[in-house]
Amino acid sequence: MKERYLHYLWQYKLIPPSALLLIDGSPIQIIHPGDYNEMESGPDFFNAKIVIDSITWAGNIEVHIKSSDWIKHGHQRDRSYDNVILHVVFTHDLPSSHSLSNLPTLQLQNWINQDHLKWFNHHFKNKTGILCRSQLLEFQPIHAVFMMERALHSRLVRKIINLNKYREDPKQALFELISGAMGSKVNQLPFIELSQKIKLNDFDYKESKRLYRRILEASGLFNDFDSITIALNENQVKKSSWKSKGVRHTSFPRIRVMQFAAIASEYDFNYQFVYCAPETILDYGKKILKKNQSNLHELGLNDLTDNFINSIIINSFVPFVFWYGQLYEDEKICEKATAILRLLPSENNSILKKWRNLKMPLNNAGDSQALLEIYNQFCSHKKCLNCDIGKFILGR
Repeated sequence: MKERYLHYLWQYKLIPPSALLLIDGSPIQIIHPGDYNEMESGPDFFNAKIVIDSITWAGNIEVHIKSSDWIKHGHQRDRSYDNVILHVVFTHDLPSSHSLSNLPTLQLQNWINQDHLKWFNHHFKNKTGILCRSQLLEFQPIHAVFMMERALHSRLVRKIINLNKYREDPKQALFELISGAMGSKVNQLPFIELSQKIKLNDFDYKESKRLYRRILEASGLFNDFDSITIALNENQVKKSSWKSKGVRHTSFPRIRVMQFAAIASEYDFNYQFVYCAPETILDYGKKILKKNQSNLHELGLNDLTDNFINSIIINSFVPFVFWYGQLYEDEKICEKATAILRLLPSENNSILKKWRNLKMPLNNAGDSQALLEIYNQFCSHKKCLNCDIGKFILGR
């Protein structure tokens, strides 16, 4: 028995609505099961409405496998559970003398349909990835539009969550975003750490060679600097933080750091582009990332591919625009972020290939970013009850 199965039964009102009795024999009627809590903490269902012995109660519902799980999880010490009006359990395992017996408790053990339980377990057992893939083949993509819009917004919010420390220094925020984007998924964290060890305000825009050298030095990947400087580990990223295993030669950390240094040392990180049209912002980002190609050639480095340039824009310029709009509470600027994504082609990777095989819409980068978020935040964690697509399928 899994708790998520009990959540599923309760959310979709699959418990027989009549003849329900609490463990103390009191009749109970479920008027509204409550709204499912999609957060990690707090009661499982909010704003429920039930009737016990002709008295109507409104409040929250908590669901457990055993009654004793309430104690095991420490809810008795958490004030957020003070408004729980019903404890729904599979098995009631506490003596009637226990203090928790005062909380109305509904035991579901005798109401479980074993065939239905087997179907549910089969749906989840040993599966990874998109659990509802077989049902999605008969799914109309129009039903996914709202979930994709919601997921895209959540993805942008998640990408900017640590940027508010740069409220007074937007240039540094853009510097960090571009740095993280240069690392892709494998080396994003050491690239972000690299950017945090460098303060742009310490460099004049005309000191391009000095900034270029400082970026290489701070990466910890180049040993041709002064030994005294190298000994100052707090000013460098640990060499062990960089990952090369499974990375193509053209994306090795040393190469990406040199490419980033070439771009950053020739860019003044002016952010007034946020006030331009989405098409202009996109062209501006591409121009910034391409104008230093000659510098790369001098260093013996290849040009950045169009796909990688698009990836940098998706993961730096787009979230920056969204963050800046939120910073100044300007919805029109925020909307430009998603508009830019709609102008870019869909990305391609193993996760998106799964969605494409299921005929899900992948017309642009906005679609691909949304489906990546759904996969990473819902499918991978089997949070079908938090997903609008999952809820639609399971609730049919």
